[in-house]
Amino acid sequence: MSATGSGTITVLFVWVLLIAASAFAGATDAAQWEQLVSEGNDARAAGRTADAEKLYAQALEAAGTFAPDDARRAKALNNMASLRLDQGRLAEAEPLYRQALEIWRKRAGREDANLSAGLNNLAELYRLQGRYQEAERNYEAAMTLRAALIETSDGAAKLSHQLSQATMQNNLGELYRAEGRREDALRVYQRALETRRALHGSDSVPVAAVLNNMAAAQQDLGNLDMARTLLEESLAIRRAKLGPGHRAVAGSLNNLGTVCRLQGRFAEADDLLRQAILIWEAQLGPEHPYLGAAVNNLGESLRAQGRHAEAEPLLRRAIAIYEKAFGPDHPELGGIVFNLAALFEVLDKRPGAETLYKRALRIQELAHGPSSPLLGGTLEAMGRNYALQRKYSAAEGALQRAVDLFERAAPANDAAVARCLSGLADVYVLQKRKDRAEPLYKRSLRLLEGAGGSASDAFQKGLAHYSFAMGLKQP
Repeated sequence: MSATGSGTITVLFVWVLLIAASAFAGATDAAQWEQLVSEGNDARAAGRTADAEKLYAQALEAAGTFAPDDARRAKALNNMASLRLDQGRLAEAEPLYRQALEIWRKRAGREDANLSAGLNNLAELYRLQGRYQEAERNYEAAMTLRAALIETSDGAAKLSHQLSQATMQNNLGELYRAEGRREDALRVYQRALETRRALHGSDSVPVAAVLNNMAAAQQDLGNLDMARTLLEESLAIRRAKLGPGHRAVAGSLNNLGTVCRLQGRFAEADDLLRQAILIWEAQLGPEHPYLGAAVNNLGESLRAQGRHAEAEPLLRRAIAIYEKAFGPDHPELGGIVFNLAALFEVLDKRPGAETLYKRALRIQELAHGPSSPLLGGTLEAMGRNYALQRKYSAAEGALQRAVDLFERAAPANDAAVARCLSGLADVYVLQKRKDRAEPLYKRSLRLLEGAGGSASDAFQKGLAHYSFAMGLKQP
């Protein structure tokens, strides 16, 4: 999952790699263990989480009778950890992954494929926890191991390693998205898509997952029509291959609903999001983070429509789900807190909005550092909220910091810089300091003109606002 600056949560599809059972001939207990692992993997793939948990628990118990460094122990630990990840029980997953990796490292050379898979899985856990640097290190280590295996293998083994490498490329793309590295994300998604199309076919479930993720990156870049096209293709594949009630279908519904909302197609958006909620509640229960994503997005859609009384309980529920799953400081929680703050501001609950904006900013600073342009949107909202409370010094500081951060990513953020400059000028006008305001308005207008020309709607609105604020007659 990933939260955009506006607090929309897109569900991305990344893979933890399950480890299949391997034959240990001649032992009844080994055969039983293999059957438990195989049936558990099948249950997890089918979305039968309760059945998978029971089977994996039995496999893990059986593995306890094997030698401490037996590879089967590592496989049982890895698969149970992956199920915990599905369930959003991240704190329980980490020690299981670490125990599995410890065994595989002791068996270096013989277990490099499994070690690569385990590193990928731990990286995904770190990504979900917002531990991005640790995640990237583990993804890179996993891909380096896998690349060596591709070079030294052929036939079916080579094909298997290529598929695993494509999985890791997709997962790395989601990490880049979480860090705001959108072009890097598209680059690695494209590599994963090409590999999967070549190996699986264009209408396969793995291809649908990468299409879903590429759509999210296009959405981040503002390419909503392209995002919609990719999501519709992904949804059609998933419905055909998995059935209409599968949790992956819900992911496509959630994301397509989000794009529809951004396009102003609210009735369609709300219907898609409600479908996603129904599927995830049935498949994953009432406290899973995926459900929290759709609940947040529906709340944000209702807020955008002015249906505030309906939006607030949904946003509060989404926050509660995320806090329980991830703790109070997870990066994706910042977007939902921002949404509730924006709702409070509309309802004239400005002190409450201020508290929530501060919390959202603190979460973002922990995730991205204090100098990331990703903080700019929250600082801009904080500045405007301060101004409405007549806290002009605080407003000036927040808006100036937003300008400075957005300028780090110029010219991509020129529109945001222009908006913040105009907001900062407004603060000076409110303090009767028009001498400070005028150059900021003019600088904002130059940016808008450079981006869209003097006939653009944005420039004309900016010019009208400048003229009104300064008491001028519009030319």
